[in-house]
Amino acid sequence: MADFVYPDYFKTLTAVANWVAVVGATCCVFLLASYAVLKVEQTHRYHQSVALTFAVLLMTVSLPSILEPKMKSGFAGRLGLRVRHF
Repeated sequence: MADFVYPDYFKTLTAVANWVAVVGATCCVFLLASYAVLKVEQTHRYHQSVALTFAVLLMTVSLPSILEPKMKSGFAGRLGLRVRHF
C-alpha cells in the first residue's frame, strides 16, 4: 500500500530529512554549549532563548525516529513489547 500511495523517491526524501535533522541537532547542541560556556554579554542568553533552543533540539532529535521505517511500533516496540494493532 505504501508503494502505491507515496512516490518512488519517498525513501530519498526521508533520508534527506534525517540528515537535515542531524545538522539541525548539531547546531542546537553548539548553541546550547555556547550558552553554557560564554558570558551573557557575548551570547545575549535569556531563559526563553535557552528553552526555545532546547525545544528545537528535542524536535530535531525525534524527527529521524519518526521517519525511520523500522520503528513503526514506537516506544513499546523499542522495549521489545508486543503491539496489538486493531
